[in-house]
Amino acid sequence: MKAHFIIILFLFVLVGGCKKKDFPPDTTINESGLYFKATIDAKEVVLSAGQDNYYFYASTQTENNLNTFSSELKVANCTDCRNRLKLTFYDYQYSSTTPTRIDSSIRVGLYSYVGASGWQVQFSGRTNQVAKAYFWNFGDGSTSNEQYPLHTYAKSGKYLVALKITSSSGCEQYMTRIETIKDTLEQLNISSYYIDNNTLRFQTNINDTTSGTYLWDFGDGSTSTLVTPSHNYTIPGTYPVKLTFIRNSSLDTLSTSYNTATQTTPMPCLTNYNITSISYKNTSVLSKVAVEWTDENGITYRSDGGKQPNDVTFKILSVSDYEENEKGEKTKKINVLFDCYVFNGSRSKHISNAEATLCVSYK
Repeated sequence: MKAHFIIILFLFVLVGGCKKKDFPPDTTINESGLYFKATIDAKEVVLSAGQDNYYFYASTQTENNLNTFSSELKVANCTDCRNRLKLTFYDYQYSSTTPTRIDSSIRVGLYSYVGASGWQVQFSGRTNQVAKAYFWNFGDGSTSNEQYPLHTYAKSGKYLVALKITSSSGCEQYMTRIETIKDTLEQLNISSYYIDNNTLRFQTNINDTTSGTYLWDFGDGSTSTLVTPSHNYTIPGTYPVKLTFIRNSSLDTLSTSYNTATQTTPMPCLTNYNITSISYKNTSVLSKVAVEWTDENGITYRSDGGKQPNDVTFKILSVSDYEENEKGEKTKKINVLFDCYVFNGSRSKHISNAEATLCVSYK
């Protein structure tokens, strides 16, 4: 009798489908036919529920009146999960009172990827030499090697931004500034030109003596409160110039830095940058999808962490009813094909030729 009970229990586990076990409450158990297969940066990846202790975890959540449906393939009960895939589908409408219309929320057809929301900042690097390489650190863990990078900050705030430019002759110089990122802030920039070998005229993009107070620091102990001051350097060299502007109406303080050099300085190497624009991009998520991949090193990449090329795709091939889980939630079995890039700061991975059969739950 005991042997018969063990056999019956074993068969129940095999046919459990998307029903849940004693894993976390949003877990779907190993199911033959549920899998993920793709090429990730030229490396073949195949993960299957029921093999190597992999399971599908399905959940539905409502936040800010929007339903999301997630399916996650990972090793059961992992804490430092690696080689993990998560797909999140966003509902087609905002609603907090009506039941989910799953046939409209999860449907056959093409989906767009959720874009990156946040404060988009246009940077512009420059040097007085022929540049060989640019290296930006945006202060939020992201970097860039472009001369004119467009960077998205997920949150407003203060960030320590650094730019290093290496010239073709091997000369290197840094510019480091604390930038306040918010959509209503004016940008303060400096430029200059030579009057003679050791004298420069400094200018700024805010030129109104009636609106605020200017304080220039020329880097040699000298200062000025003029809008466009001229300054003579008695000792040839390279100098860090700083400008602080205090607006009278709001007492807002803007500040910036600028590297300069006298003309008699032999082969000066100057690195500077400007912020040319800041704008907030609020990306709609309705009827869109997000892909999340954690690699073998435990680094998580997201499809909404950067800009997707125009040729990426995500297509649901089929949607079929599945069994209720043990919480009484209905489930859908979905077949998908997709191609996208996933991002972590300046790092990215290309997920190509991806196909998956997965399971989502809904209420």
